[in-house]
Amino acid sequence: MGACEILDRDQYSFEELVLSTVARVLVEVFGETGASFIYSHLRRRAGLEKERIPWETRRFREGIVEMLGSGGIALLNRIIEKLAAEIDGEPPRGRDLRFEDKLRILNESYLRGARARLQPT
Repeated sequence: MGACEILDRDQYSFEELVLSTVARVLVEVFGETGASFIYSHLRRRAGLEKERIPWETRRFREGIVEMLGSGGIALLNRIIEKLAAEIDGEPPRGRDLRFEDKLRILNESYLRGARARLQPT
């Protein structure tokens, strides 16, 4: 599956949607080479493999902000916005919400939607 392929939310886990969304945003913003460089940086500097991003969101956030400064915050917000659109939700708002808090809120929304789709009509 290509990095930019959209996943069907009814067939994939939230974690797979996170991985796909992160990959799409990195490629949109930095291109394939830039995205590979960022993954490499995260692996070297933060000890974070890209497959672990959904489970180690704090390390991902810290690695991105360390590398890109305030641009990293904008990148993380773009990931949240794209992921929210992917699950037909609203991006969580709030100055006190970190990236990992926003992902947790979106995961809860995703799970509520999944349960609703499983309910008989």
